[in-house]
Amino acid sequence: MKNSKNRLILVVTGLSIISAILFGNMSRKNISQDLASNDKTTSKNLPKLVELGSNSCASCKAMAEVLKDLKQTHVEKINIVKIDVFEDQRAVEKYKIRAIPTQVVLNNKGNEVYRHEGFISKDDIIKKLSEYQLIN
Repeated sequence: MKNSKNRLILVVTGLSIISAILFGNMSRKNISQDLASNDKTTSKNLPKLVELGSNSCASCKAMAEVLKDLKQTHVEKINIVKIDVFEDQRAVEKYKIRAIPTQVVLNNKGNEVYRHEGFISKDDIIKKLSEYQLIN
């Protein structure tokens, strides 16, 4: 039952993204501008957690709370960037998004080191960041 529910979520998410692309609801703004704007307030040498989701997605809303808490407790250790997939088609293409929410972790050189699709707890994020030696 759980597996079929996950498949349904993936199909619905995929259809939502495809319909937004076909009907022009996605803007063509540059993903690097979003990432660069986050660098203005934080160190450029920090790793980044890029969260790709939507305000209309229940799991994405739950992730927003987790990321808000993570940002408060690890502000000096990681940059957190949130991107709405319905507003940034380039991000969807660049990160090859198949489901939302998706969290992509980039090391301080900008290379992807970890990816997770779906909801993930704060403790699990911290565990993965520590595993990849991105935070201590």
